[in-house]
Amino acid sequence: MPCAFSGNFDGKLRRGAGRARSPSERLLSRHGSPRPLTERHAIGASSQRQYAVYRMLYCAFSSTAATIPAKRTWSKPSMPSSGAQGRPPAPHGGQEQLSPIVRQNLHHVVATRLRDMITEGDLAPGTRIHEVNLGQELGVSRTPLREALKCLAGEGLLDLSPGRGAIVRVFKAKDVEDSLNVLARLEHFAGFLVCAHATGEAIRRIRLMHDEMIRLYEAGSRRSYFKTNQAIHSAILQATGNSALVDVHNLLQGRLRRIRYIGHEGPEKWADAVRDHQEIIVALESRDGERLATVLAEHIQKTWERVKTLI
Repeated sequence: MPCAFSGNFDGKLRRGAGRARSPSERLLSRHGSPRPLTERHAIGASSQRQYAVYRMLYCAFSSTAATIPAKRTWSKPSMPSSGAQGRPPAPHGGQEQLSPIVRQNLHHVVATRLRDMITEGDLAPGTRIHEVNLGQELGVSRTPLREALKCLAGEGLLDLSPGRGAIVRVFKAKDVEDSLNVLARLEHFAGFLVCAHATGEAIRRIRLMHDEMIRLYEAGSRRSYFKTNQAIHSAILQATGNSALVDVHNLLQGRLRRIRYIGHEGPEKWADAVRDHQEIIVALESRDGERLATVLAEHIQKTWERVKTLI
C-alpha cells in the first residue's frame, strides 16, 4: 500500500540520495512515490496531512507499513433487534409480557398478626401495647406497627389514648349483648335477601367454604376453622348485594371477633356451632329465606348464651 506523503518531503529525501539510506528511506523507495492530492482529497486536506505525518512516523519504526489502512471507516454498533437494550426479544414476535409485581403492605401483615393475637387472647382485654417490645417481638419497625394499630383501632379492637398509647379494648357485658342483638337482626334480614338475590355460583362458593370448615373442625384446627366460619358469614352478606348492609355487618363482626371466638371454646359449644352451620347451608341451598333468616338469628343469639359467663 503506497504511503501518502507530501511532495516537499519527497524532494528532501532525493537530495540526500548519495548517503546511506535510513530505514524510512528504504521503506519509501519500496512503496513508491507519494500520490498528489486529488479533488477527492481536497475536502479535509488538513486531516489528510495529519494522517500522512502519522503514517510517516509509523513507517519509520515499523517493519510492515501496510498494516495501517489508507482510510479508516467507522460503523455504528448494531442494537438488539428487540428494540429494548439488554432485553431478549419477545416470544413469537409479539410485545414483551411483564408479570405484575404483587406487593403486600407490611402494616397489613402486622395488623393480621395482631388481630389474631387479640382474637385468641394472646393480647388480653385491657393490655397496653408497648410498641418497642412488640415491634422487637414481631421483627418490624415502629412505623408499620403504628399503622397496624390505627387500623385495628378503626375496627374497634383497640382504644387509642393520647397519653397511654394503644390498649386492647375491654367489652362490658351490656355492650356485647347489645352488639350481638344488632348483629342477629342484620343476619336475619340478610337471610331473606340472600335467598332472593344470590346467584347460583355464589351459593356454590359458600357450600365449598362450608365443606372446608367441616374438614377443619374434624381436624381440630380451631384458628383456621374460625377464620373460615367468619368468611362464610361475610360471604352470605356479600351475596345479598346490599353494600350498606355489608358495611355495617363487617364493622360489628370485626369488633366481636374475640367474643365469637371464645363462643367456640369447649367441645360441646364447638359442636353446637357446627350443627347450626349445617342447618344454615341446607336452608341456603334450598333458598328457604324464612328458615335461613331464623337459623342465622338464633345462631348469633346462642353466642351470647355461650359467652355471657366468660365476660
